[in-house]
Amino acid sequence: DGPMLAALMIDVYYAGVYVAEGEWGMNNDTMEIMLSMAVCISYVLGNIAFEAAIRERKATTVKCMIACNFAFATGLLVALVYGFVIGDVTGASWLKIVDYGLRIVVVLFIILAVYVYSPLW
Repeated sequence: DGPMLAALMIDVYYAGVYVAEGEWGMNNDTMEIMLSMAVCISYVLGNIAFEAAIRERKATTVKCMIACNFAFATGLLVALVYGFVIGDVTGASWLKIVDYGLRIVVVLFIILAVYVYSPLW
């Protein structure tokens, strides 16, 4: 959860910058930040639910959560590749590069975690 929480903090920073500059409103940048925050928060809450299912030994829920983790990793990877290919990365700040890197680490971690958790299936 650490990399996603770090990505969430970067989103909070960008939201603060947009609010301070008076650019927070109905625009693509605001929507991007809000969607990114929703993804980060959903990931953390999903992992909390996954941990609870393991602790309570609910086999069906654990299987569902493993499948959901894989689906989330696949969706996040597609979104990252699409954003990198379509987006303008020539003038990207170091913070945006770190943000992308954190999310790539999350994708790799989830794929490895699905492999590790596969015996629970």
